[in-house]
Amino acid sequence: MFFGPAFGKLAYMQGRSAFRSARNSLTVLIMPGERNGCKLKMNILLVTMSLGIGGVETHIAELAKELIKRGSNVCIAANEGIYSETLRAAGAEILILPLDSRSPKAIVSSYRGLKRYILNRKKQGSQIDLIHAHARIPCMICGRLHKNFHGEFHYVTTAHGVYSKLPGEKYITDWGERSLAVSDDVKKYLVDCYGVSPNNIDITVNGINTECFAPAGNDEQVVKITEILGFSSSCRHRVMHVSRIDSASSDAAYQLIESIPELYKRYSDIEIIIIGDGTEYEALKKKADEMNNLIGRKVVFLLGARTDIARILSCGDCFVGVSRAALEAMSCGLPVILAGAQGFFGIFDESEESLNTAMRTNFCFRDMEASSSDKLTKALIEIFGYDKDKLLDMGMNGRNIVTKYYSVSKMADDAEKMYSSVMKN
Repeated sequence: MFFGPAFGKLAYMQGRSAFRSARNSLTVLIMPGERNGCKLKMNILLVTMSLGIGGVETHIAELAKELIKRGSNVCIAANEGIYSETLRAAGAEILILPLDSRSPKAIVSSYRGLKRYILNRKKQGSQIDLIHAHARIPCMICGRLHKNFHGEFHYVTTAHGVYSKLPGEKYITDWGERSLAVSDDVKKYLVDCYGVSPNNIDITVNGINTECFAPAGNDEQVVKITEILGFSSSCRHRVMHVSRIDSASSDAAYQLIESIPELYKRYSDIEIIIIGDGTEYEALKKKADEMNNLIGRKVVFLLGARTDIARILSCGDCFVGVSRAALEAMSCGLPVILAGAQGFFGIFDESEESLNTAMRTNFCFRDMEASSSDKLTKALIEIFGYDKDKLLDMGMNGRNIVTKYYSVSKMADDAEKMYSSVMKN
């Protein structure tokens, strides 16, 4: 077995059946040539867990689209998700594999499916030049592929966060010839927990599409979206929140709901808009329904997974959240309160100290105090007390920061610099 005896004979037998299914579902290969008037530069295989809603998924989607614009041929291997069709329309090939599962059956299936895909590309004269893996399961699988193909292609990775590590995971997770980390603390995590050389890690950013995530063009656009989604047209205290709704990421969503009774005393038009999906969605919906019944009207709106987040954010008065979602809100010109499952910072201002603190942890604040409903309530009361000019200045300053430091172009430049580095070797 390619992962050793830990997976055992049962995993092998399960994998044979799963592999047949994966083999039969392989998508049509794209041959090198011309696309959109540009000569293809590289055949790149991006490998991640899924193409559903999430910060990592959006990062990969934006990176893939930019690499295609620059002339590369991109395939994305992942489990099916909401971004699949958008990426196909942009010119990416999608290879559906169960890369979001740790089960031995899924791991064997993913390994075999990727191996067959690489061999087919080689036979058809469009050999993969480089694999770029994101997240630990893809890194484990792609690292083994790289070794078994004896360097026929290059292998690099991006680390997006800091996670708990299972026993022995250090020895089966391969972070490639070079790595990108989305913040300084993620780089430290790779060095301390996996023994990756700091000389092999560069810092990148979560590139935000500032053309898509932009302030509302006109009031008519906001009115139309407000009507479609059932928001109150008279609300002037609408709080937006975007996050994965699972046990590791939903703290702020619950805390926002808990803050409503105190906020409602001051702002009777208050609305909390929560966008996202995950394993905690039904439990969160129950809390939202209870709060709506307590207040006597719909205060909490749970919108589930959406791909039109930029349009919806344009209806907000402020945003609560962290990481990529916070950067997207800043790009839309919203004042931001930075709070999430990993830490609480509070109202973000344009000071150099605030920016450096945020950038150090990719706007996640892993080294800060925990968030709570009381802290969120106080921060929201403070931000709702600002006058219109101050709020507009905060929004504009936030957008300027995203434009300067967090562009999609910068993210793609970082990736291509890493690709060039390993190709030279």
